[in-house]
Amino acid sequence: MTITTKDIIKILPFQEAFKIDFLEKFDTLPSDKKFSVEQILWDAYYALYRLKFDANISLAFERAKNNEETLDKDFYKRVEEQTEKEMETQALESTEKVDLESARKAMELIVKEMHAAKT
Repeated sequence: MTITTKDIIKILPFQEAFKIDFLEKFDTLPSDKKFSVEQILWDAYYALYRLKFDANISLAFERAKNNEETLDKDFYKRVEEQTEKEMETQALESTEKVDLESARKAMELIVKEMHAAKT
C-alpha cells in the first residue's frame, strides 16, 4: 500500500472532525505552508511507526525469552514486516473511517441544501 500525506492525516491520532476539516483545507494551503505541513505530518507518521516498531521489538524479545521467537539473522526483518503489516492495517481502518465520516458530512450538507431549496 502506498501511503499519501492525506492518508497520514487520516491515520494520525487527531479527532475525526479535525481530520475531515483538515483534509478539506489541505489542498488549498499555500505551497510553502503545505510543504511544511507535509514534513511535519511525515515526521509524525515515522515517529508513530518507530514507536510501534520499538513496542514490537520488546514483545518479540519477550517471546524469545519464552522460546516462542527465534533470535536469528531474520529477527529484525520479521519484526519490521509485522510492524509494516500493523501500520497498513491501521491505515486502512483509519482511512475507511474518515472516508465514511466525510461521506456522511457531504450527505448531510446535500440534505440540508435540498431542504433549503424546498422552502
